[in-house]
This record gives sequence, C-alpha cells and structure tokens, in this order.
Amino acid sequence: MGTDAILEIRDLDVTLGSSQILHGISETIDDRPLGLLGRNGMGKTTLCAAIMGLVPVSGGRIVFCGKDITTFTPEARVQAGIGYVPQGRRIFRSLSVHEHLQLVAPSNGSASWTIERIYETFPRLAERRKNLGDRLSGGEQQMLAISRAMLLNPTLLVLDEPTEGLAPAIVSDVIDLICQLSDDGMAILLVEQNIHAAFAATKRVSVMVNGVMVQSLAAGELEADAALQRKYFGLEPGQAAEEEESCL
Repeated sequence: MGTDAILEIRDLDVTLGSSQILHGISETIDDRPLGLLGRNGMGKTTLCAAIMGLVPVSGGRIVFCGKDITTFTPEARVQAGIGYVPQGRRIFRSLSVHEHLQLVAPSNGSASWTIERIYETFPRLAERRKNLGDRLSGGEQQMLAISRAMLLNPTLLVLDEPTEGLAPAIVSDVIDLICQLSDDGMAILLVEQNIHAAFAATKRVSVMVNGVMVQSLAAGELEADAALQRKYFGLEPGQAAEEEESCL
C-alpha cells in the first residue's frame, strides 16, 4: 500500500467564542488507518467537526486528495469523498433502519457499498430493517450510523468514538469492520478514548492534549509504553485491563 496523503491538515486553529480550542494542528492521513487519542475535552471532536466543515477555522488549511477544502461547505466535503460517523450516533428516532439507509443509498449501480451489501455485512440490521431508530440497541444504532456513512462510498471515513458505550463483543465487531474497510482501501481516522480499541484497529496513533497534537508514533510503541500511557491517559501499571472494561 502506498503512503500518498489523502488528508493534510496544516497549522489548523479553531476558535469558538472567546476560547481557542485547536492550536496549530498538523496531521497527515494516508491509506493507513490513524488513531487519534486523548482524554475527554482535549479537542478531538472539534477537529472532526473542522474536517467536516461544521465549525469555522481561524487559521491553517485542510487539503483533501490534493484539493484545498478549507472553505468548502459540509455538503461539498461529503460529495468530495469524506464520510463522518459522529459521536453519539445521531440516529433518527422516527425512521426505520431501511429508511435511514435509503436516505443516502447511492443511485450509481456500480457503487461498492449498497444497501444489499450493508445487510450482508450486518445481518442484524437486515433482521431489524423495519425497526425504528429508537427501537434499536446501542450496538445496532452504531452499526446503522457506520452503515449510513459507508453508503456514501467515501475515500476517507472519520469515526468519532465509535466504541463508546458498547459491549465488548460489539466493540470487537467494530474493530473487525474498521480493519476490513482499511484492507479494502478506505482511509480511516479513528477518534477514540478507548486506547485498546485504537491499538487493535490501527498501526499508528497521534495523541491530542488541550488542543495540541503532542505526539505521533506507532500504535505498538504506545501500547508497550506504560509511562506514556500514564502520562497521557492516567493509566497506572496493571490498570489497563480495568480501564478498557470501563470504556466499553
């Protein structure tokens, strides 16, 4: 696999009201999945929103597939090939599973991801296709939120806390799916507090602290370094397994 940049973030600043949230963020995403890690309130979701054009940037630029999209609308960014799975899933309570998928289903018959393929990938959604959004479990809602983004057939998929609140078995399914999508050639930005999920799904990670990207390294290197985990996430030796369970 190559390492040509798919998304380039350069010196990105975001100020909301009187508070500067992101400070000079620079990051490159290629066809290797990237895990973005950090505690709550560090600016990870704001970065996702900036990538998607949901918050204005006060400095820097965002380049996607060689094109500067810093001033693009959210709709234009989706049309350019960026899919987004927001934190909290944001499922419509009054729409069925199938209606959710029909909203974004591609009209192009040659598209890689179709509703039929979604149902093959997630048999549980096929079984629940007539269920309304508020009649789905947390895991089923997350499957639907990811499926909705996949139907856009994006070049880059941004996932914000996709394992939040899920049972361990469902977390494993989400990790397997991320690995499958990456193997299929989709670029992935995985934003997580659950560092163990990120270690399983990605080969490289970046750590954000107070709106600053403080370190980028191989996922295996951070996984093996208890001192770094303690520094960035407050994990003590022997605490990792317990911490993973609490994240799920």
